[in-house]
Amino acid sequence: MIETLKSTVRRATALAAIVAMTTLLVVSARAADELDTKSDLSPFSLRLGIYDMNLSTEVRVDGRAGNFGTSLDFEDDLNLDKNKDTFNAALRWRFKERHFLELEYFRLDRRGSRRLDGEIRFGEDVFPIGAEVRSSFTTEVTRLGYSYRIVRNRDWGLAVGAGVHVTRLRAALTDIVFDNIGTPIGGTEIAKVTAPLPVIGFGGARRLGTKWALLARAQVFSVKIDDIDGAITHAALYFEHDTFEHFGFGFGYDWFVIDAKSEDEFWRGRVKVRFDGPMLFFKGSF
Repeated sequence: MIETLKSTVRRATALAAIVAMTTLLVVSARAADELDTKSDLSPFSLRLGIYDMNLSTEVRVDGRAGNFGTSLDFEDDLNLDKNKDTFNAALRWRFKERHFLELEYFRLDRRGSRRLDGEIRFGEDVFPIGAEVRSSFTTEVTRLGYSYRIVRNRDWGLAVGAGVHVTRLRAALTDIVFDNIGTPIGGTEIAKVTAPLPVIGFGGARRLGTKWALLARAQVFSVKIDDIDGAITHAALYFEHDTFEHFGFGFGYDWFVIDAKSEDEFWRGRVKVRFDGPMLFFKGSF
């Protein structure tokens, strides 16, 4: 766990440095004016888009008696998609001059099947060599954050913030077995956990001409809450274009890792989920 935390801190420091360099090395603005973008000047900003994810899912589900489960790579071992897109939505509310609240949500469901070439212990079940197994994995993320704009110029801004990432994970394996009349009788073992992990971080924005803006943010935290001991690292970089007065588009790249150990009754073991990839979105300000 110590090495994991050190690695997380190193990654977060590097990401923070990138964000800082992006926003601070190009400063040439008037200190008394607001950041002149539609997203910042409007009380509400809505973003709807498609997130094209590259995925990595490492899972271990232990039995109730303390028996260790098999460490699985769901993409390599169980044929889950390594790349899949999903819908993404975010709403930001500027409730005071320097104060923002943001809510973001997305969900991804994946399924696969494979004939096993090795035994798998998953929770209370043992899936033998040669078994035909169907697998599924659901990732659902809700992000709620608050940010305070500590630097507010006409051309650029810098904010610090805190929030919570509520990550819901569900993994399931089904043994595909049929009786003598072809009716499926295989059992399903399910593990699920909800990890509400706090984060701290900062973000920057830089106006590029009259229509374009560059936005970046980085967040990180590690904490033990009840039966969950986990760490989160998140970073994003976006370009936005104010095409019309209240409507525009954007694109960027998002990177997210959650690494957690769980002693919850519905998931005993460990899970590490990483997803990253490009995002294309439309935005509206009102």
